[in-house]
Amino acid sequence: MVKQHVPFLSQVTAPAEEPLTLSEAKLFLRVDITDDDSIITRLITTARKAAETYMRRSIITQQWALIYDDYAPCQIFLPRGPVQTVDVIRMIASDDSQAVVDGALYSQAADSSILNVRTTLISHRVEILYTAGFGLAASVPDEIKQGMLLHISAMYDDRANSGVLNGGSQGLYDPYKILSL
Repeated sequence: MVKQHVPFLSQVTAPAEEPLTLSEAKLFLRVDITDDDSIITRLITTARKAAETYMRRSIITQQWALIYDDYAPCQIFLPRGPVQTVDVIRMIASDDSQAVVDGALYSQAADSSILNVRTTLISHRVEILYTAGFGLAASVPDEIKQGMLLHISAMYDDRANSGVLNGGSQGLYDPYKILSL
């Protein structure tokens, strides 16, 4: 049996803000009181995470680490884009010593989620740190924000709702969804 070479993806830095403010969500929900502010704030985060999972994208700027054991291929798909920057590629030996790969030895393809490497990445562990997301809240497409508002409304109105996306949200997210083969 051949061992599959599957990387591990880990979020390094969470978003510093949410795509929607509490006041934007309350305005959409037509909530004037402050009693439910903490609930609505949690629903905003839940809706963002559900949207990111569904679309396989990062909405707000965040940092990710893609980690390979033993070696990494010369063409690497960086999940959870849109990728803003490749911050560093490190090769980590079994004694935890590190070597940073020179930025001149790799580049992003026209589709920023593809990383082309012009050197061999063989080490105990290879870590690729990159920043992804549309940027700050102002840069998030309106369709994604509207999909989140619909999802927040559904969860707020039906507190037993487990966070499952509704068709309206999915339809707004679909143009941004990364399809898998």
